[in-house]
Amino acid sequence: MSYNIYEIKDIYSLIYHMEKRIKQLLYEDSKRHEMDAMPTWMIEAIEDELQPAIEKVMEVLDYDPTPQYLYDNDGGEPPLSADEMHAAAWKQHLEAHS
Repeated sequence: MSYNIYEIKDIYSLIYHMEKRIKQLLYEDSKRHEMDAMPTWMIEAIEDELQPAIEKVMEVLDYDPTPQYLYDNDGGEPPLSADEMHAAAWKQHLEAHS
């Protein structure tokens, strides 16, 4: 099965299809006779460099900066009420203008 990369509109789909196609090529190559298979250096380059690079790209695309727990001890801030926010802002205003 071949893909036309110009018909794929989404970067996630493009990366997914690239990864799927590489796995398919590696599987097909593993079934071939040694004389018909791709050179060893090419298989090693795909497995050791290309596949990890695709995985890193997927990690970057799937990155979510939101912490898992917003109000834990890892730097998340506790929620403030509107009164607390206004009181702090008023105090800051008074300090700035005194």
